[in-house]
Amino acid sequence: MPDRAEQLDELERLLGRARVLNEVQRDAQLAKIEDDLSKEKDARLKERFTWIVGLLVLLDLYFFAQMPSLGIFLIFLLELILLVPIAKWLGIQEVITVLDRASRLFRKDTTV
Repeated sequence: MPDRAEQLDELERLLGRARVLNEVQRDAQLAKIEDDLSKEKDARLKERFTWIVGLLVLLDLYFFAQMPSLGIFLIFLLELILLVPIAKWLGIQEVITVLDRASRLFRKDTTV
């Protein structure tokens, strides 16, 4: 039969192992919460950009009906150029790539 000291040592060893497991579980939960928060922030930034683009489309529909073709083209070009820094500010990489390509294409067309 183990003596009292051996039992206490075994109990401390088991409790130490339980503490380590609890810390690992807590760390995993914190990592999951941080990941979820990051995804939520990204979703909100994308939603904000979507609202900005939607508002621009509505304004375009109103103003384009009253403008000549050249004015429509120039405003559209200006909007593309302005949407790039807004997308960069909001950190929307997919939109940044597309808008950069489109604005470069239009910049080349206007300089030729």
